Amino acid sequence: MEGWLSMDDVATTRGGITGVTPCLPGTWLARLAVVDDQIRENELHLLRLCPLPWLTADKEASFARLPTEFGPVTLKFRLADRGKTLRVEFSPRFRLAPQRVMLHVPPLDGLSSVVLNDAPLSWDGKATTLEVKQQ
Repeated sequence: MEGWLSMDDVATTRGGITGVTPCLPGTWLARLAVVDDQIRENELHLLRLCPLPWLTADKEASFARLPTEFGPVTLKFRLADRGKTLRVEFSPRFRLAPQRVMLHVPPLDGLSSVVLNDAPLSWDGKATTLEVKQQ
């Protein structure tokens, strides 16, 4: 029948899947922008390349169950106190914990404090990365 795939057509296209995955690089890069497990061996980096427009006070950015080589992690973040506080929620479900987890502080004018999982972090206002102590 014209217009229908025959078994010969399916066999020549590997079951109808031709490897069309143009959205994968963008999705992968978006994940690496907020959760990067590739930059250094046995380390996990949070918000390393986070686009500044994703940091707002009116909406929380949320990335649930992102796959990493250590296990899935959930990361949520937003600005509070008129842009003076960066609030981050980090919920890992590590199969094997990395040696270090690093939080990269975005270069935002007026940012004066960083809060992780409702606990203020010790930050001098100048450091660009903070080590997250694992429990």
